[in-house]
Amino acid sequence: MTKLKYAVDSPHTRPWAERIGRIIMNTSAVELESVLWFVQLTERHEDASRFFGQVFKTRILEIERHIEARGSTDKGWRRKALRAWNDARRLAAIRNQVAHNPLSFWWKDSKEQGEPNFVYVIAMRGAGRKPKDMLERHAADKAGNELAALAQQLAVLREQWCAQRDQGLVPPAAEPTGFWRRVRARIHRRIDKISMAMEAVRAADGQ
Repeated sequence: MTKLKYAVDSPHTRPWAERIGRIIMNTSAVELESVLWFVQLTERHEDASRFFGQVFKTRILEIERHIEARGSTDKGWRRKALRAWNDARRLAAIRNQVAHNPLSFWWKDSKEQGEPNFVYVIAMRGAGRKPKDMLERHAADKAGNELAALAQQLAVLREQWCAQRDQGLVPPAAEPTGFWRRVRARIHRRIDKISMAMEAVRAADGQ
């Protein structure tokens, strides 16, 4: 092990750094859409922090439940929305694969020159969790492109649903449970107190 060597920030890995960076950044756009979808579908802005604190696959499950509960009467929209979030689940697995595991670069040519043809993913996330071992260049490029297109598609679908909601074409938002109703009431009381205190300060400044 004392003779084991590796390169850090080697020039031949830079195209892969950009490729993997696109996957991670475009997944972030999809994750942002998950929060926007939750806020619009539930109309509970105060729950956004709680929602975002969940792992992504749990967020997707929650969004899918809300789509079923408040989805458009347009069955085509509902089908596209559920398919899009299923794509998000699939593509997020690729993002997790390259973001949470060590990567080793490999070539098809034994000379090991130029840009590596693929990365080997070394599974480090516990027993029984084995990601796909190899990620080739074309697959990584495809994932980055699909994630970018998916973020744009989710934005369009969200805007379509909002337009239908504003026209009264979707079911109303569910009332919060007793616990969340109490939380909301407490938040509103705090906001009212802060507003009153700010008004008092402004009135004192004006004297």
